[in-house]
Amino acid sequence: MKELRSFFETQKIESKRNKLNNLIEDPKFWDDRKKAEKLLKEKKGFDNLLNSQKHSENEINELYDIFKLAKDENDKQLIQESLLKFADLKTEFKKLEIKCFLSNENDRLDSYLEFHAGAGGTESQDWAEMLRRMYMKWAGNRGHKVELISEHKGDEAGVKSSVIKISGEYIYGFLKSESGIHRLVRISPFDSGARRHTSFASVWVYPVISEDIDVEVLDKD
Repeated sequence: MKELRSFFETQKIESKRNKLNNLIEDPKFWDDRKKAEKLLKEKKGFDNLLNSQKHSENEINELYDIFKLAKDENDKQLIQESLLKFADLKTEFKKLEIKCFLSNENDRLDSYLEFHAGAGGTESQDWAEMLRRMYMKWAGNRGHKVELISEHKGDEAGVKSSVIKISGEYIYGFLKSESGIHRLVRISPFDSGARRHTSFASVWVYPVISEDIDVEVLDKD
């Protein structure tokens, strides 16, 4: 049980939420409506995260009491059920822990994914489409909304380039580390000699910024 409790540190999240609460209490908070709505959305995310953590902690305490009772009475079935529930809670706490680390301003935003085939013609173009299909399936399996923004088809198969948008909670935070060059080594289905080919494609991940960005230009001599 101690292992579960050690997973989740709330001080950082609570500190950020308290700062937001102070901003919300400012009489001038609604002077900039777009900024206010953005901060309220951010606060709601922190509230949901902390409420989930509190709910999980209560479940842990209840489970601990049940497990202790089962051991005292040597109830093997109840002990087994408690251990299975413990494994489920451990999984949930790991998800909460990940969300704690994804506490940067943009991490909760939707995301654009941009795909580009590397050198290698059809091989790389096919690999770029495979990558796109993998990320779209990943998003679909988790119930996220996926939109095809643009597509430049390959000469024979695949795509030369494409952009998709994935909408959902913490999408950018989960996917931002995917940016970079992805490599595939395989026996080519396009090579009549069945030779091994290495293909490259790039994936670039960007947050979907809906608010206007104010840029301040300083006058300098």
